[in-house]
Amino acid sequence: MQMKKWLENNKVFFEIFSYTFLGIASIVVGLMTWKLGQRELELSEIDREPVINVQVDRNSLRKPITVFNDGYHLFEPMIFVTSVFQVEQHLPNHMNKYYHFEVEDYYVEKPENGNTRGEIVINPLHEESVGQIDRIRKELNEIGQREKTRLDLNQIVFVSTSYKDINQNYIDRLFVVDDYLWETSSSYYNLILGKVEEKIEASDITSYSGDKIFKRLSEKENLSYPFTVKVDSLE
Repeated sequence: MQMKKWLENNKVFFEIFSYTFLGIASIVVGLMTWKLGQRELELSEIDREPVINVQVDRNSLRKPITVFNDGYHLFEPMIFVTSVFQVEQHLPNHMNKYYHFEVEDYYVEKPENGNTRGEIVINPLHEESVGQIDRIRKELNEIGQREKTRLDLNQIVFVSTSYKDINQNYIDRLFVVDDYLWETSSSYYNLILGKVEEKIEASDITSYSGDKIFKRLSEKENLSYPFTVKVDSLE
């Protein structure tokens, strides 16, 4: 009897508590459902993003660089390839000299093929570029033996990509092509381009020689700095 009376006296309290509990529970369930929906939306957005991949066919004579989109559709792609070379002369006490030059159109800038997925563009070496860096490297080695110094030639290749995604957002991405592909920043790109002391056309590279480079090195003080990382030539 006492329990029944106690329950009757606290009936209003229990009703208020149950309504409050149900209200809080419904809010929690609603919040969890919203978060789950947001997570599913984020995952669906990831599934709808382009995924850029760059490959180099080193077994081919013209070492083509091919840009792929392994993800969702992209639009209005623009692809640019930049090749910068560094010659390093090793001197006593590690006070080395460096000379940087860029070969414009070292890779042929071909138009994109119109694909939104899969293969986007293939950029082969300019026909005048084929074998020329190996020739210059050989000449530098011969000069090094003659002058009793060491001359190294290194290359860094940037692949700049710009495109629109499905939401019409412009996206710019910059890659360095090495033994593996890695993404870099515009600040690093500008740092390397800022070291360039001479630009030559691919069509003129056949007349560019190790002797010319060594002469320029001989005239320099050792005040310039090397690449942040050294990248072997793709040739």
